[in-house]
Amino acid sequence: MSHCSPCAARKHRHEDAAGFTRAWWCDPARPPKVRVAAALGWLRLVDDPPPEDLRHVLDEIVTNELGVLMAEVPWIRQVDDLSGTGLTRTLNDMLHPNPRPTVPTFRDTWRAPEDFADRLPS
Repeated sequence: MSHCSPCAARKHRHEDAAGFTRAWWCDPARPPKVRVAAALGWLRLVDDPPPEDLRHVLDEIVTNELGVLMAEVPWIRQVDDLSGTGLTRTLNDMLHPNPRPTVPTFRDTWRAPEDFADRLPS
């Protein structure tokens, strides 16, 4: 069996990738790091809101120690501030997405008034 990322599974529409990842995060016999990785994959594969059972599982298994262990994952390392909080920050962003505020472009921010070129300095 080949391993693939959740993004590749979504792009190539692997058969029942969401079901596969859900089965892993629901399975209490699997190690916490596997369950969290499966939960992250499931969250990336589906557009549905996270179910309560997923939130319950994550509340039970995500610990500071697991955060430190998973800080070694390259993409989590990119959002970590060296305190092992990258995992919790990633999960919070995925479970509670907030729309990003719109930031005006440079031109919009510094645009001169419409009649600027027509005015003489006083």
